[in-house]
Amino acid sequence: MAPNINYTDALFSLSRDEIALRQWNATDTFLEDFYRGIPYGTGFVYKSPENKTFVYMAVWKAAHETVREWGNRRIKPLAGTYSLPHKAELQNILKKNGKSLIVTAIRDPISHFLSGYNEIDTRILEGEYTSKHARMRNAPKALFHRYHYGSKQRFEQFVADILSQPYTLGWNDFDLVEPLHFYSMSGILWLLSISGAKMTSFLPSIQNLNEEWPKFAYNACPDTIPENVTEPFHVASSHSSSKDKFGIYKAAKDVWSEGGPTARAICVLQAMDYACWDDLPDGIPSLCRDVFSSKNFVERILKQ
Repeated sequence: MAPNINYTDALFSLSRDEIALRQWNATDTFLEDFYRGIPYGTGFVYKSPENKTFVYMAVWKAAHETVREWGNRRIKPLAGTYSLPHKAELQNILKKNGKSLIVTAIRDPISHFLSGYNEIDTRILEGEYTSKHARMRNAPKALFHRYHYGSKQRFEQFVADILSQPYTLGWNDFDLVEPLHFYSMSGILWLLSISGAKMTSFLPSIQNLNEEWPKFAYNACPDTIPENVTEPFHVASSHSSSKDKFGIYKAAKDVWSEGGPTARAICVLQAMDYACWDDLPDGIPSLCRDVFSSKNFVERILKQ
């Protein structure tokens, strides 16, 4: 199911209510992009000699680099054509190939958001950005950088900044795509919907991906890719954030596990993902079920 961005304002408003946020300066563009924004690099497309199209839709912070490496190793050498289209190119491919076999891998929405924050803050701390991008660290409106790296207060303020001053983390001020690390995973479903295409199948977890993804891809598209792609492959993570040497990820996880206002606000932000993706292995967390069944949440959503 594609995300309905008509719910965007209500979801952001409900998230602000959870942390008692009364002032904000959120742009409509950012709010909509949170649920429809997808990376410019969108995975890969393979067209077999029989003219069948296999599309992997990338979700950042859902092992997309690992899956792309699988594509480079196992799919690219096959007869046919292999490409790495950007968003506009991919949309054209989807519109021209209405019967494409389209797959992706996702993860639990909460862990996806926490992992996205970890990736962004680790890169800031390591000074990975060029001088053009360094404004993110010192943006006068973004308050989270005032707190110590790896602290719970820093993560809590990061969430508040998203809800109150998201333009300080967005495209226009920083000319970078880093916010896409924590954008809703449902964005790829939105792109498919406006392109007249549908997801064929998705892997709902990135656990044991080196073994599970090849088998999943073949089972989803057995007439397009050969069976030998089901052999396990091994790719080590190239992201230093995965080591969490600064405790950034741990701090975010601690805030989530405490189940306080920030955790509840994150539940609201992830409501679209929980609605759009079925059969998640861990289901909906009990805290989020509590949030989604609250009187305030139900009444606001029903008004839309």
